[in-house]
Amino acid sequence: MAMTLFIKSAQRVSFITIALAFAGSIFGSIANAETALFASQISKQNAHSLISQGPDAIGGIGDWFFTNGTLCGIVSDIDHEGQFSSKGGSLVDLGFCGRADDHFSVTHELLQGSRKRPLDANKIRIEQTETSVSVIVQGERDGAKITTRYSLDTSRPTQVQVLKKLHRTNGESFNFFTPLNFNLHSLQSFVLNSQDLTRSNGFQAEDFVSRGVAAMNVAARDADTIISISPPSAEIGIAYGWHLKSAQRVNGDQRYDLPRFMLADDESNAMLILSDTFYLGDGHKIGWLQLAQIPLLSLDEESHIETHEIIYVGKKGNVASITDQLFNDAPLAKGKINETNTAIHISTAEGIPFTHVRPDGDGRFAFRAPIGSYLLHVRGTAERELKQTIEIKQGLDLGSLELPKAAALILPQGQAMRLLFVGINGTKSPDFADQLTGFSVKEEDRIHYIAAVPNLFFAGVDSDIKSVEIAAGE
Repeated sequence: MAMTLFIKSAQRVSFITIALAFAGSIFGSIANAETALFASQISKQNAHSLISQGPDAIGGIGDWFFTNGTLCGIVSDIDHEGQFSSKGGSLVDLGFCGRADDHFSVTHELLQGSRKRPLDANKIRIEQTETSVSVIVQGERDGAKITTRYSLDTSRPTQVQVLKKLHRTNGESFNFFTPLNFNLHSLQSFVLNSQDLTRSNGFQAEDFVSRGVAAMNVAARDADTIISISPPSAEIGIAYGWHLKSAQRVNGDQRYDLPRFMLADDESNAMLILSDTFYLGDGHKIGWLQLAQIPLLSLDEESHIETHEIIYVGKKGNVASITDQLFNDAPLAKGKINETNTAIHISTAEGIPFTHVRPDGDGRFAFRAPIGSYLLHVRGTAERELKQTIEIKQGLDLGSLELPKAAALILPQGQAMRLLFVGINGTKSPDFADQLTGFSVKEEDRIHYIAAVPNLFFAGVDSDIKSVEIAAGE
């Protein structure tokens, strides 16, 4: 049975129809917490207190746990096979201790960005001082050797410091290497240049995984941070800010900055770090001229590459959870919105994305931003939005913001069913799973958005959703 609905402004209507049965599942969580600097290999005896919990937690017995009392992380053991290598040595779990909030996906380093050339781990050890704790991983591939130090300390409680040293001993040379975060359709990513906001591209991603090196000139962004956020439906929200603080080539006492870029799509996030500077070009862009130079770049045996990455972790599933840490001295803007299922996007006056925040349960929200003019864009359910320009000086109270009312559709109850909504005569089909980010992936001439979910599912129980907001139309 199908039904055509004519929804006008903020009216309420009710109907009953029966479709397919519904099945669902929930994630359980077990809290664990550490209260001091500590690191240990996970064993049968301590696994119950050290193994992380959350939707993406995969660490287990044999892996390496470390904490500063705020964050808890796990590095996979050498024998823990990864997505790109038969070896481990990768950061696989990361979250706040005791929150069961792990959404972190696996990381790995690839020579030439090739899945066939992963830097395989061959040794892992722990190092602890009075102020920090580290898991140190050594790896190699094709004559290249890398040492990666994952560190937590008490002075920077929500940051993981990641120091890497890569050098060539013999064998085939390489022109670049790619630290990769395998994020297969998991968390939506936001690309930011924290030093020059005009170079950020926010939730507008560019496909690079399926297109390979041929897409490097358009997919490699002049940015330094990729922020990944948990979905609004997550039981416990979290955000990760993968920040490249520096990448340098070192030869004795001499060192200089290397060209580095960020890549993000719906499958992976990556850093592209070149072995040397371009002969022509300022290092902020890969055009066809720079693309032709990459095969000429190499790392000799007298030099090595040092990188300093920082993984910021925030307790809310929005971009501001990370940008507030990157711009912790910036003025604070705050306000209140009349609906909680909304997303507030903040762009520069030129329309370049800067950050994104979701309100708390009482509708209050806050974010930090450097002094300047911005465009505030509130996105709500049922295709509703609100835009206004704001000026941030020493601080800003936006007061109460109000989205226009949406039509509310009262839903049938007491039966297992699936309801499918299809827009007709020019009406857009609703998306009941819209995360309100506008996340998209560009592939050559096409722009892909996450497939809409125009279905509602019911189990015939009291906890079934009672009504839904829907845009005007047919």
